[in-house]
Amino acid sequence: MRDAVETITLILTIFRVFCWFVLLIVTTLYIGIITRRKVVHPNLHVLLLSMPLSYLIYIIPSACNLIIDSFQIQLPSLLPLILHALADFGLFGSSFNLFSFTFERLIATWRVDDYENISSRVSY
Repeated sequence: MRDAVETITLILTIFRVFCWFVLLIVTTLYIGIITRRKVVHPNLHVLLLSMPLSYLIYIIPSACNLIIDSFQIQLPSLLPLILHALADFGLFGSSFNLFSFTFERLIATWRVDDYENISSRVSY
């Protein structure tokens, strides 16, 4: 019975690691698409890039933590602490990016004329 539980745990861990890497690839592809296309307003373009970048700051350390914890890899004591701090930082940044995105869209909807002309004064 114990061998079956360990086998199922190993399979689920490998599946979770696979999901993290799929998410990493999808996020990287999204960043590539957004950087090539300049069809949106410059403010929205910056927000659309900052959101997946903060997700990457969360995804990469979290995947490393999952691998380290699951396979019981021994590392210097400071490295797992740094990885956890980076994952927390990315999650924190993602939540604030969501607020910025929502607020920017609200202003863009509410003040359409001013919003469309404001970027003409700023060179990107």
